[in-house]
Amino acid sequence: MEGMCHAATEKAGAVGTAFYDHAVAGTLGTALYDHAAEAAGTVATVLYDHAVAHPKSTAFTAASVGLAPVLGPAWPLTLPLKALGFGSLGLVAGSTAAWLQSTQYGAYVPAGSLFSLAQWAGMTL
Repeated sequence: MEGMCHAATEKAGAVGTAFYDHAVAGTLGTALYDHAAEAAGTVATVLYDHAVAHPKSTAFTAASVGLAPVLGPAWPLTLPLKALGFGSLGLVAGSTAAWLQSTQYGAYVPAGSLFSLAQWAGMTL
């Protein structure tokens, strides 16, 4: 552990020295731009490789990010709940959720049950 700390201190010192040298030489902006461009290229390569290796999860992630501004960030959860009838004002009349409550629970829905959690999520998310 001590060796790792020493190596990190040396690395930080080297980075600080390089930063200072670029600042004195007037090339700090160029050096920062070059490092940022290199990092962006690395990130793009990693993302591309992931997309090629995992196309389904990449498509789902892209859809999630794309639909979040329109449907809200929790849309993968709220969309099925709304389809089942767990609405923002409670159960939707004539829905699957209303049928389930009338046949399984009646007026008493146990606290902490899956049905009560679905009601909470439908009304709050």
